Amino acid sequence: MLFTPRLKGLGKENFLRLGDQEEATGIFKGEIYTFKQHWVDGRGSECSGPGCQMCANDPEHYPAFRFRVNFILSNNGQLAAKIFEGGGGIYDSLVNLEKKFDLSKTIIDISRSGTKKNTKYQILPRSDIPVTQEMESKFKSIQLHQLSTASNATGAA
Repeated sequence: MLFTPRLKGLGKENFLRLGDQEEATGIFKGEIYTFKQHWVDGRGSECSGPGCQMCANDPEHYPAFRFRVNFILSNNGQLAAKIFEGGGGIYDSLVNLEKKFDLSKTIIDISRSGTKKNTKYQILPRSDIPVTQEMESKFKSIQLHQLSTASNATGAA
């Protein structure tokens, strides 16, 4: 084939977007994709790793740790996957929660407070909502989103 399909973005409609004081209830599914991201003019740009031109041009501004994971939630009565993206602080909180809860089998609430750079997310496991066999089979039928635009990325980096 002379022309191969070009890489496209992940689609902003596929990301979980919460406003100030909003909350979503769902479950994490699939692989976790980790990466480093530069912030330029208020926009994120994924670091390409060794040989990254942004790292070479400005070595004092290291790229920040980021991660993405699919989050299945109910949207207008239908289950759908959204991409949840966060930074190192949220990731560390999830690592600590995973010591007590299997987050791939636990319904959780994600709530947001604040705006822009003054935003905090809170993750609360919902032990009051058990994941049944029926729910698990429904989760398995949901198409998960690709978490990276890189053609060789399939999960954790």
